Amino acid sequence: MIEGFEIYKINNYIKIDDKDLNDFDKIIHSEDSLIIIKKYKTLNELKDNWKEQMYFVGGYIQNKFDMLNLPESCLWNTYIIYLVNFDVSTQLKIEIETDKFCCKKYVIDTRNKVSESEAIIEELPALTSLCIRSNICEVINDETTIKKLFVSTGEINEKIKDYFINKEEYNIKSIDIVIDEMVGILDELD
Repeated sequence: MIEGFEIYKINNYIKIDDKDLNDFDKIIHSEDSLIIIKKYKTLNELKDNWKEQMYFVGGYIQNKFDMLNLPESCLWNTYIIYLVNFDVSTQLKIEIETDKFCCKKYVIDTRNKVSESEAIIEELPALTSLCIRSNICEVINDETTIKKLFVSTGEINEKIKDYFINKEEYNIKSIDIVIDEMVGILDELD
């Protein structure tokens, strides 16, 4: 389990249709974030079904939020994490992670990790530090973390490095604003 999170039993608050019970494997929450976790065993399953979690969040969580007994901030800080143990093409990963419908989505490879929690924390240090109220400056302060978050070539663009290492104002921004600013910097590079 990720520090600062606990299992959320959505069935205690609303009725989930039987056909939708397979849309998630686990739901966890902190005082200000909600994470829906879905594990996929094959690439075809992921390709064919990743939108089901998105519809689940829109239909059950956002649509019935007032019945869920969660802090209001969870409505704005809802995330879907797709756990996989196979290669996912860059194109599919980008399609999933840049989809703007209802919430932010992440595809995380769990291969060679001790646990799923370790994979989530290692791959999404900014998200997990914000969710557990750690100081984000302690997490995003080195080239390795920045590479994991934003760069696939193995080299860090100097603008991105400067944003995290030499400026402190990102520490007070929401994760969505930080990500949007990073996407803006990356778009400038293209």
